[in-house]
Amino acid sequence: MSRRVLLYTLIMVVLWGSHFSVASLTMEEGPEGLSPHALIFYKLLLATACLFVVIVLSGRLKAFRGYSAGDVARLAFAGVFGYYLYYLFLFEAAVQAKPLEASAEVSIMNYLFPMCTLLASAAILGEKLSRRAVVSALISLAGAYIVVCRGDLARAVPEHWRIDLIAFLAAVSWGVFSALGRKWKHEPITGLFIFMVTGLVISVVVLPFTAGRHYPVGWEIYGAFHVGFLCNTVGVMLWFAALRHAGASLVGNIALLTAFVNLLFIWLLLGQPVHPTAVLGLAVIVLGIALARTGRRAAAGRPVEPPA
Repeated sequence: MSRRVLLYTLIMVVLWGSHFSVASLTMEEGPEGLSPHALIFYKLLLATACLFVVIVLSGRLKAFRGYSAGDVARLAFAGVFGYYLYYLFLFEAAVQAKPLEASAEVSIMNYLFPMCTLLASAAILGEKLSRRAVVSALISLAGAYIVVCRGDLARAVPEHWRIDLIAFLAAVSWGVFSALGRKWKHEPITGLFIFMVTGLVISVVVLPFTAGRHYPVGWEIYGAFHVGFLCNTVGVMLWFAALRHAGASLVGNIALLTAFVNLLFIWLLLGQPVHPTAVLGLAVIVLGIALARTGRRAAAGRPVEPPA
């Protein structure tokens, strides 16, 4: 891996690692706070507009001619999971976890997405689950249990089980999206644009019927810019650039650092303590992810980028 690719990947890791904390800071529960639905709207509005500029400047507009109406419908269906439901569950869990100082455990649940992708690929693509894949999934689940129980393994019901479940549904949504994205082949940038537009359209329809403030003020303006432009646009472009110059496996393994950078930002930006069992549980989850990757051949075609 060249120094340039390493730099791309590390910047991407920092940006994606900051996503959860900045989004949490930007939103607040109640009628006076910026709602999760509003942040989804501004995030996708900015990201979609920036990506359209990238498409025009890179001469990719003609790639849309290669899509049939059925292709667009299928990609839009996938986009419902990856660019609306995923953010809806993640942001709702984040805004509920913040006053409970449970942001670390909730954000870690998001890193079950590789396990969910593995299981969704078996269900949707008919991929056979190897023994190694099953073991890796069980290891990841064990890590998640350590996190949500905060080390008290005798606890039958985690303290924040409702919020943890919402965060887990975000991982499930991304897993389904990843499997569908691999099933239906597409040009990476224009396909991503269709995914984003789908989420944006749903957001436009749903937003007027939701509670909370619908416009950002003060810090929230930067927060929307950070998660929409820096994380979604810059981060994803760096992901694509790194993939062009290095193997998906190598880039993906370095991207696992995002999970630990995420905890660092929760401590720095949200000022919340990170329980040692959260770090331990996350390490176990990452171990499960690494085990699955070492035992699996690279999937055909471009891998769907990790969630930002």
